[in-house]
Amino acid sequence: MKLIIPPPAQVAILAVIMWQISKLLPHANFLFANKKEIVIVGVAIALLITFIAAITLSRSRTTLNPFRPSNASSLVTHGIFRYSRNPIYVADFMFLLSWAAWLGNPVNLIALASFPIFITALQIKPEEEALLQLFGDEYLKYQTTTPRWLKIL
Repeated sequence: MKLIIPPPAQVAILAVIMWQISKLLPHANFLFANKKEIVIVGVAIALLITFIAAITLSRSRTTLNPFRPSNASSLVTHGIFRYSRNPIYVADFMFLLSWAAWLGNPVNLIALASFPIFITALQIKPEEEALLQLFGDEYLKYQTTTPRWLKIL
């Protein structure tokens, strides 16, 4: 049986774990200047990435449903998808990074490091298998030109 945990649930579970870490280890919490502004910018970037990715998928008339990658009607490789094959998961990471900054506990950076591992194993790899079956060589080429997570210029 394959473990299915929706990506938003994975984000929520990790956010709760990070919150609990901050409660259990309050002596490790720290404050830093401009925390509020940093968090607002991080969350705004995460929301913007999510919005741009969703609009790009919608305009390409393909599925937004992470549990039905086999319903994809086209392989989207333009726009934000030129920089990441998974921009919404990059946005999820940005949100969690902002949450870690808000909580102010450096131990949460260790918890945050688990997000790419779990989302890749539980969601991204099954999506990649489905897209490979649907789009074959076109998807293989896309994998070689665009990273799973993020291309920096």
